[in-house]
Formats: sequence, structure tokens, C-alpha cells
Amino acid sequence: MSTLRITKMKDLKKLGRNIATGKVPAVMVVGPPGQRKTQTLMEAIGKRPHLPLRGRLSALYLYEELYRHRDLLVVLDDTAEMLKDRNVQELLRDLSESTKTKRISWRTQSKILEEKGIPNSFVTTSHLCVVANVIGTGGVWPALKSRCMEVEVEFTWEELIEDVRRQMWFKDEEILTYAEKNARCRPDLRLLDKALNQKRIRLGDWRLVFGSAAVHLSPAVDPTRIADAIVSSPGISLRGLHRQLGNNVKKELLNDALEQAISGGRIRKEKRLTGGRPAVTFWPAGSQPPQPPERTKSEPDPTAAEATLVEGDVSPGDTYPDIAGAML
Repeated sequence: MSTLRITKMKDLKKLGRNIATGKVPAVMVVGPPGQRKTQTLMEAIGKRPHLPLRGRLSALYLYEELYRHRDLLVVLDDTAEMLKDRNVQELLRDLSESTKTKRISWRTQSKILEEKGIPNSFVTTSHLCVVANVIGTGGVWPALKSRCMEVEVEFTWEELIEDVRRQMWFKDEEILTYAEKNARCRPDLRLLDKALNQKRIRLGDWRLVFGSAAVHLSPAVDPTRIADAIVSSPGISLRGLHRQLGNNVKKELLNDALEQAISGGRIRKEKRLTGGRPAVTFWPAGSQPPQPPERTKSEPDPTAAEATLVEGDVSPGDTYPDIAGAML
């Protein structure tokens, strides 16, 4: 069975409404954690009667609930541990059958069921919806994959933040804007609350929650601005660039932004020996660094001389030993 891929929140809500009305008899909704899969489906189902089951439940409890809620939609969420139980697997194989009516059976004698007046077998028209972060490979998963409609959900930060603003459940616009434009980690809305908590206590930088490579402690750490600075100062070194943009910029952030600017195609890096030691300089993409003048036989080779680094010296051939190695 082919997989349906959903990247828009409105499409997941539409799917939820169709699940609630029984148009999708059996479905697996799979996607990374923190993308509001379950919440969105539950909002779409609304007040329609259904049986939500979450976490690790015993097979006998599941059988009892399926009996008590016969003919209702069954939603299983975060039940990976429960699905390892062989008795649970048998129940879900019965429940995911493509027929309109399914017979659910408890295949052994149970004194508990007898005392509660629950039969060992019953018929139901319940539909099944399984919500998971990943699809397993063994147990009941092959049966579910063959019988259920498989839906893969994965939203971008932009799509998630747009829905958050529409729902208005998170009010810190600074965090929302930052996550939308700068986050480079996998989209996970749980990070919004983590960032907000860290911002409230004012310990560390809350932007680090969204990936250290994405942190912009200063407007200087912007790939476009860095590219502009290099175009205006061909051959600038890391040290020179750092001082031009502001000494308050963290070196590791500048290093990451440089890599982004280089991948953008406007600039390139050049490495060569200067004074006997490696130096990294940056140039506009289409330019060529000047070639050193030809030496006569009587002139010494400058690369053989011992290198000295004068404090405060900023020149196109300057080195930046503490982070230059990371760029080589």
C-alpha cells in the first residue's frame, strides 16, 4: 500500500475529519515527535464519540475497552510498548480487518472477563487510527502496514509556526519569529516551551534550544552581511572579518555563518602558506587572489622564514590560528 505524505496542517485536519466520519476504516499516521499530530487529529475529531488509548496498556484491558466502546473510532497514540504484546497484536489484527464488521476475540479463558460479564468474542464496526513516531518492523506492524492507509506527516518550521499563530496557544512572538526564520534543528514545537522557560529565568541563551548553529547573538552573524563584507574587502582574513563585524561576535557562530555564506555561492575561501604557516582568506566568488611576485635566485623564500604574528595586525594574509583550522 502506497504512503500518503502530508506537509500541510490543513490536510492533516481534513484527514482527521474523514477518520472521524468513518471514511477511512484503518489508518496509521506516522511522523516525528513534537509536530502536533495527535492534537490536530483530536481537534478534527472534535466531540464525535471515540475511544482514545495512550501509553502501555495490558491486552486484557484493551479487550475490555474495545468491548465497552463497540462501534466507536479507536485511536491508539504512543503505544509502541503495548504493541509488543502478542495478545495486543492479535486484537489489532482483528480490528484492522477491511470488512465493515469485525469479530474481536479473546482466545483464552479468563475469569476476570467472566466476572465482568464480558464475552470471549464480540462483533464491532469500530475503525482504527494508530498514531506513531516511527513504524516498527516486526510484531503487528507488517499486518497494520498491509491493512491500514499509511500517512507520513512532516511539517516545516514555517508551517508549524503559522498554525501556532492561528491557534494562539503560544504568545511569545520573539521566539516564534526566531524559530520560523533561524531554527536549523528538526521541527519540534516542544522546543517553544523549552526556549520560553530558559528565557524567563535568564540563564544562558534560549536560542541555543533551536540548534547552536542557528544562533544569531548579533546581526553581524548573518551570511548575507558576511558575504557583503567580504565582497567589499577581498582577501580579508578571519581575524579581520571578526574585528570588522564586531568583537562581541562569538567565533564559532562566525565560523558557521561563513560556511553558510560559502555554500550560498557568493564567496569562497582561499588557503595558502604565508610566512611558513597556513592562512585562510576570503574572496568574492569570481575573483582571483593576487599571485606573489616571482623571486630571483638571490631572494630568500618567504615561506621558509619563521612566522610571526603581530598583535593587532589585520591584513589579507593574516592568520587566525584559533579557528582557522576549523575552516581548512
